[in-house]
Amino acid sequence: MKKRILYILGIIAVLGCYSCSEDFMNTFPTDAISEQDAYATTSSVYAALNGIHRSMYIQYNSNQDQCGEGSMMIQRDVRGEDLVLTGTSSTTTWYFSDYRWEAHRNVLHRTPLFSWEFYYRVMANANKIITNVDEAVGPEEERRMLKAQALTYRAWCHFNLVQLFAGRYDAASVPNEQLGIPVMTSNVMDGLPRSTVEEVYDQINADLREAMTHFKYPGVEERLNKSHIDLSVARGVKARVALTMQQWDTAAYYAHEARAGYDLMTNAQYTSGFNDYTNPEWMWGCHVIEDQTTYFYSFFAFMSANFASTHIRSYPKAINQQLYDSIP
Repeated sequence: MKKRILYILGIIAVLGCYSCSEDFMNTFPTDAISEQDAYATTSSVYAALNGIHRSMYIQYNSNQDQCGEGSMMIQRDVRGEDLVLTGTSSTTTWYFSDYRWEAHRNVLHRTPLFSWEFYYRVMANANKIITNVDEAVGPEEERRMLKAQALTYRAWCHFNLVQLFAGRYDAASVPNEQLGIPVMTSNVMDGLPRSTVEEVYDQINADLREAMTHFKYPGVEERLNKSHIDLSVARGVKARVALTMQQWDTAAYYAHEARAGYDLMTNAQYTSGFNDYTNPEWMWGCHVIEDQTTYFYSFFAFMSANFASTHIRSYPKAINQQLYDSIP
């Protein structure tokens, strides 16, 4: 028995010597690629960009109110006046503390932390594309398209963050020198100081101007689908930024430019469920793949009419009487 064990161990030792040879060693991980490889070609940069699109609706942790942009939309809506939560306590709905204007005013609550981390995470990935795409091997038109989308993402993230974490922009107080948020145009590990609100909006508008220039470059093709960003989306973001800055004429101009080529929904489409991003009236949306849904963490689990969740079955969302009475 001892001889047999030694014999087997000897074989293993010999095999081990061969398997450790440099010729046979795999020095690259199988579940990730290096940053250099990720941005080497326009095709690989498109994969990185798709990662940003996917990050818009993934589950970030065990809290069901932290599922990307869908959760952020609900947070913003429940703090308004026209959306009514029919539950009566924090045990009946995840967004009850937001509804009561408690969560986002508490620095220890998960809501401001998630808001901060979500948008800066998207921005960090957009910055990697902006920094590296000019050197990517591929057609110039593809480099332009990729950079334009990343710049729009960065502007969109700064725009959401400055509204959540700073005082509002006041057109009568230019320059707006109240503290805004850190402007992140490159990825650094050290914390950055807060820029003024004026400086943040300057960066937002600069990124949108550059993005629109790239989108208009000769030969730049249409986006792959509506989860990607194109010129109409950049113009739509620009219109919202101008509206927030009380630049009414600019907002009207870009809103008009943004909607060119889009048709309004038909009466039939108004009753079809609002769950298909190919809807002709929508400019930008996530296409949730059936086997990649986030189920009870999703926007649909809280805001739909027929999703099989406790929130929909027991505590459907409603609108207030003033809004209802205004609908013809």
